[in-house]
Amino acid sequence: MTHRLNHKRIRQLVLKPLLPVLLSLLLTGCAVSVFQGYKPVVSTGAFTPESWFWADSGHFLFNAHIRVFDNHFSGLMVVKPEATDHYRVVFITEVGLKVFDMEFLPGKEPVVHYVMEAMNRKALVATLKNDIGMVLMHNMSVIQPVVLRQKGNNDLILQYMHGGNKNRYHFRDIAFNRPYKVRQMSGVTSRVEAGFYGSMHSGIDSVKISHTNIKLTIDINRIHEEVNHADE
Repeated sequence: MTHRLNHKRIRQLVLKPLLPVLLSLLLTGCAVSVFQGYKPVVSTGAFTPESWFWADSGHFLFNAHIRVFDNHFSGLMVVKPEATDHYRVVFITEVGLKVFDMEFLPGKEPVVHYVMEAMNRKALVATLKNDIGMVLMHNMSVIQPVVLRQKGNNDLILQYMHGGNKNRYHFRDIAFNRPYKVRQMSGVTSRVEAGFYGSMHSGIDSVKISHTNIKLTIDINRIHEEVNHADE
């Protein structure tokens, strides 16, 4: 009995430190098989994309449309960065009715302060939290991504583990450190994708989110507010 226990203990001591490495190799292999021609490269902080919603930008105002099954919600969405990785997101209709109010705190799950009754379904609220958090890159800065690159191509794909078998893939140009697309997948199946449209000069202009397994789309288009400077 003692002899068998010792062997079992030895296997545990040998295999336990290798599990994270084996898991990383498995996930990298899945990513490489999904994105043909892309290979892992040495990861550095310079490759990590930054959120379009930077902390010192005041607030962002958008025209927003959410279509879920046969329902359509439209109005204004305000994204207010409070600090690094801390955001408040409020969506109101054209007549001033609040649709939802969510807060994304560093290192924590999103807090739902309010959801309109017509939208207050557990699965839908969880999906909205996931989608908005994905666009904001909430809690992503603490995760070390696997970086993939195709020879002769300026695109980078950064793979982030996001619980269970879910992975988020951030696509960015090597010369611009903000993503132009994010795709969330379960295994090798794409579930949701967000496209970002903007430039280094103007910042974010619009975001389009679409799902493959449910009828849900979110389109937000930025309203560039004019700032009037009083004469001194």
